[in-house]
Amino acid sequence: MTNFIRRKKGNPGDENFRSDFIDQNGDHWMEFKVYHAPILGWHELNSTKNLEENPYNNCCAPQIDWTNRVQLQAAATRHIDHSISSTINLPENVSQEEVANIYLTAWKSGCKGITVYRDNCRTGVLIQDKTKIVKTNAPKRPKTIPCDVYHVTSQSIPHFVLIGLLEGEPYEVFAGENKNGKWIVPQSVRTGAITKKARGKYHAVFDDGTELLPITAFCDDEQETITRLVSTALRHGTDLAFLVHQLEKSGGDMQSFSKSIARALKKKIKDGTKVHGEDCPECKSEMIRQEGCISCKTCGYTKCG
Repeated sequence: MTNFIRRKKGNPGDENFRSDFIDQNGDHWMEFKVYHAPILGWHELNSTKNLEENPYNNCCAPQIDWTNRVQLQAAATRHIDHSISSTINLPENVSQEEVANIYLTAWKSGCKGITVYRDNCRTGVLIQDKTKIVKTNAPKRPKTIPCDVYHVTSQSIPHFVLIGLLEGEPYEVFAGENKNGKWIVPQSVRTGAITKKARGKYHAVFDDGTELLPITAFCDDEQETITRLVSTALRHGTDLAFLVHQLEKSGGDMQSFSKSIARALKKKIKDGTKVHGEDCPECKSEMIRQEGCISCKTCGYTKCG
C-alpha cells in the first residue's frame, strides 16, 4: 500500500501513550499514519499531496492480478529447494470459491506453497487507511440462492420478507404485501430459494411448494426501492449490524416498512455484536445486540425495535 496505519500496543496509563483504538479483546493501540519513502519523495518533488497522482497508485499489492502472481511464483519456485514466502492480498468481500481457486491454481502450477490474506480478516498491527471511501465490487450472484422467510407487520398489514443468502450471509432482500387479507406466503413457510429469471425478474419457490413470480409484484415502488437499496448495501459488504441500526433510526413508527425490514434482518446479527454510535441512555455504557435487540451489558437496559 502507498500508505497505511501502523498500530502499537500499550496500556492507557503508560507515559506518552495515546489510546486510538480498542480491539475486540479490549487491548489498546496507538496509531501512526505511515507513508513509504519513495511516495513522500515523489510528492515533495512534484509539490502535490494528492496520493492518486503518484506513479505507484493502483500498482500495489491489492491491485495485482493474483493469476500473474501465481505464475511468477511458479516460475521462480522451480529453482528454489524449499519454498517462497508470498502473500496474495484479497479484498474483504472475496468468495470462498475464489480463494479455493487460488490454492488449486498454485498447486497445478507447481508452487510449493501459497498464502492469501483477506482484508480485515483479523485485527492486526498494519491496517488500511480508513479516511477514504473504499469502492468494492459485489460478488457475482448465482442463478439460484437459498433464502430465509420472515413474516412481519407493516402499517397493520402482514408482509413477507425474503432474505437471500450467499454462503450463509445475507445477500439480498425482497418483501411484499399479503393482499386482501390472504397470506401469499403461508405463515408456516420458513425457507425457500430465489431464482433470477431475467434482469429484474426473480422467482421464489418455498419449502411447501408455494411459488411467487415475479416477487416484486407484491410491493409498491417505494417498497421496491427500499429493498433494492438494502440489497445493494449487503452485496457490497456493508456491516449488517450497522445497516440494521440505520434502518431502525429512520422516521415513522415501529410498523413502518423500513423498520419491518430491520426486524427481519436483525435476526441474522450475532449475539454480542457491538452497537456503534449509541451508548446506554441509563448508564452511558457500551451496548450490544442480544437476540436482535439492543442491550446494555452493564445495567441490563434493553430496547427492541
